[in-house]
Amino acid sequence: MPARTLPPIGFWSYARPDDELSGGQLSRLRALIRAELQQQYGRAPIQLFQDVSAISHGSRWEGEIRRALDNSTFFIPILSPSFVQSEWCVQELRIFQDRQQRLFDLHPDLPRTSRIFPIHYIDVMEVEGLDPAVDASLRELQWFDFREHRHSDFGGADVRRTVSSFVTSVRDLLRLRVEQAEQAPAAKPPRPTPPAPPPPAPPVQPAYPAPPPPPTAGAPNRTLLIGGIAAALVAVVALTLFFALRPRPAAAPATAPAASSAAQPATDAEWRQRVVGRWGDNPACNGRVATINADGSYYDQAAGNWSVSNGRVTFAEPNGTIVATPSLSGANGEIMVLTDVTSGTAETWYPCPG
Repeated sequence: MPARTLPPIGFWSYARPDDELSGGQLSRLRALIRAELQQQYGRAPIQLFQDVSAISHGSRWEGEIRRALDNSTFFIPILSPSFVQSEWCVQELRIFQDRQQRLFDLHPDLPRTSRIFPIHYIDVMEVEGLDPAVDASLRELQWFDFREHRHSDFGGADVRRTVSSFVTSVRDLLRLRVEQAEQAPAAKPPRPTPPAPPPPAPPVQPAYPAPPPPPTAGAPNRTLLIGGIAAALVAVVALTLFFALRPRPAAAPATAPAASSAAQPATDAEWRQRVVGRWGDNPACNGRVATINADGSYYDQAAGNWSVSNGRVTFAEPNGTIVATPSLSGANGEIMVLTDVTSGTAETWYPCPG
């Protein structure tokens, strides 16, 4: 199998209060890093997941965040006192550490270089974190010091040069090639079923039947007993047949299940109406945004065409990659799941307001 690179999918892990109290500085830094990484890496789209919606830390968090982490190939934690004392930030780091180990197990030829790139945003050297084991694992990594720039103008040349230096190390990691595709470990073979024991040998019959025993004094009593038992068995059989064969009332018709409120479109025309509009790679639409036009064109990072056939929406990109979605989820198409046929990676897109 020819060598290939792993999908360039990253996870931006940060404490949301740090972003809110700084007027969105961390979101702007994330956008700046992603744009610089895209320029240094090349044409393949860079994905850098950021949880900017108010996802409750419950079942939905377990689904959305874990799905993004399970698809990621690099991880950027933004270190601050709020980060190391946040249960959810620490949990994200633990999940990606497991994901990194799975990547190493699935790709024996992949260099054992850490795929975690900590950015030291606010001083944490004297801060006691929530989990000493996580603190220790972070201190074994090389941190990128951004503390002196967090109050700077992110459009300035100094900040952009610093970001470019940081991105270079991420780019070099993403260019590493592996010889085999990512796949799940082979399943263990089933245990062999032990052979069944041989059937018992039939009893040996005598050549001639033995003569009947001579009658004894109690023979008439035994005859009466056997006759009574036979009569009782006949009565039981008759009652059983009576109850088995008597007519039964007709069963009530089964109630049809309620139709799903999130029914999929039935015709290609309905599909076209559902997907036309602006879609973003996160609910706030402040990252990648694709515009899907009714005339069959769309624009993401470059212009392309899209079509619908037999309920399948297909996007043709300029580099020849075909991206398709077999279904939408949500009552009004709130989420669109795209699968890249070439790389096998999946993306989740959200409709943009307005």
